[in-house]
Amino acid sequence: MGLFRGMINAFHKSKASVIIQKLLEQDMRSGLIDAFNPIDFANQIIDAAWYDQPEYFDGSVGGVRPNNMSLATFSLAWSIAHLSADSQRRRICLMPFTRLIREVYERAALYNFNSLDNMLLDYSFGVFEALDDGADFVDSQRIRDLVG
Repeated sequence: MGLFRGMINAFHKSKASVIIQKLLEQDMRSGLIDAFNPIDFANQIIDAAWYDQPEYFDGSVGGVRPNNMSLATFSLAWSIAHLSADSQRRRICLMPFTRLIREVYERAALYNFNSLDNMLLDYSFGVFEALDDGADFVDSQRIRDLVG
């Protein structure tokens, strides 16, 4: 059972990672960020959030898993909230994060989000609002304080 669950987890992480990867590749083509390995970066973003809160992503909570879009959005929000304000990694996360926030805000009905997705997206919107209030330019502790 452990091997099967691990394969399912890897599949879900991969699908969410590809969402971030594609956005990063767009940013590289547009010249917004320097060339780097977007596949590894996206995987690291998903893994960091997943390993911090695995029960929310592996189906342990209520037997449901989050939608790939909410997982990708939350993972970027989590990284932004946990990286220092002057971190290059944090700056790289900002553009895809704002585009995903806009997407889930404008098209939430298309994704059929469940209660777990809504919880993850509430956190993500909290991070977005904190950034809008200027938290981008202060220590990430302020963001964590604002969003709980």
